[in-house]
Amino acid sequence: MAFSGEEDISLLAAVSEGSETAFKTLLHRYHSQVYCFVSDLGGTPEDAEEIVQDVFMKLWTNRSQ
Repeated sequence: MAFSGEEDISLLAAVSEGSETAFKTLLHRYHSQVYCFVSDLGGTPEDAEEIVQDVFMKLWTNRSQ
């Protein structure tokens, strides 16, 4: 998954500054893509959803990095 365009770069910068709105925008924009990627690796749909949640939680938790 690659971030595309200036808008995504701006959203990531806003997330790094603590913007929940920017984080929610990224979550809505990329949730399905991450879910599909993880699902293709195998496992149950529940496992895939848990991994997606972990990915986005790590993004939020480590936003200043």
